[in-house]
Amino acid sequence: MRAAKHTSRTVSLDGNDVRPSQTRMEHGDVLTFVNYSTHPVRITFTEPADLKNRIRCSAIRGAEKDAPSAP
Repeated sequence: MRAAKHTSRTVSLDGNDVRPSQTRMEHGDVLTFVNYSTHPVRITFTEPADLKNRIRCSAIRGAEKDAPSAP
């Protein structure tokens, strides 16, 4: 197993709570979500306002050629 070069942050979701409700991240940090809910959970990032321009996730930037769909 390789050691992580960056800090990993985990956000836990369940039907009634998100923990932690806020987190600070630095450039290069890794964000992981764990969903303990029995239903899908939608997460909305509210800060920073220019997040779309700063994040390096192709799903957020809309680089996907086809919209994801259920089988």
